[in-house]
Amino acid sequence: MKIYSFRKSSEEGCFVASEVPPGMENDFVLLEDVEEIKEKLHKIRQWCDAYPLDVFPEPDLKKAADVLKANGITIDTISASNMRHVLNGVKKILDT
Repeated sequence: MKIYSFRKSSEEGCFVASEVPPGMENDFVLLEDVEEIKEKLHKIRQWCDAYPLDVFPEPDLKKAADVLKANGITIDTISASNMRHVLNGVKKILDT
């Protein structure tokens, strides 16, 4: 099976096809892979936009740290937990 790469031509709206040399097939990304990556990035972007500042304003972190400390919890523990949650969510999107 022959594999072709495409690049934009200097002419508006035109593309030039080139056959991919044997042995270099893995150096190129397939169009369906690009579409899958774009879909995953779209999901991550939706998650980024899910917590707008006008709905969820930034907290007073000093005050929050004081309240947490008074109850034996550090804000660093809360921050680390939140970051794990976010990164595990991104990982889940990327792994599906």
